[in-house]
Amino acid sequence: YDITITKSGYFNYFRHTTYQDAATSKDSILTARLVEIKVGSDIPMKGDLYFDQNDQGSIVLMQESYNVLDDVIKTLTDYPQIKIEVIGRISTEGMNLRSDNQITKKRAEAIKDYLVSKGIPESNISTRGSSIKELEKQIAEQNKTRGKVLFPPCEIKIKSAR
Repeated sequence: YDITITKSGYFNYFRHTTYQDAATSKDSILTARLVEIKVGSDIPMKGDLYFDQNDQGSIVLMQESYNVLDDVIKTLTDYPQIKIEVIGRISTEGMNLRSDNQITKKRAEAIKDYLVSKGIPESNISTRGSSIKELEKQIAEQNKTRGKVLFPPCEIKIKSAR
């Protein structure tokens, strides 16, 4: 079964489910979160992004991330007027904030490279890494949770929707 929910000014919601999934479900309630199309909103991502570092020291997007970003590509294709900002994130313990900042920039660029390789115009995408201030805030949050390292997801935000 394919379930699609649309509302003007919001991203479309799509979910595919099989008969077997529906039959084994404990209930038949579907909760759908519609995200408003406005500057500052996140593009919905269904899953996590994974990165690795190759022998040359470059940050590369792992294949496990492709399905998550393919959904983002579909959204951006459905709404070609949207310009986005990709924000790289990383877990940090604060040992070397400048290095962490550089890695987050490289993660954002790896996401952009994938989106562009799939036909999203490069002019519609800007990137940035987590700022030193954002990383310091993350460390402060970790200290409040007794040092539990936070794993913030990378973000794709709407920069303009004209």
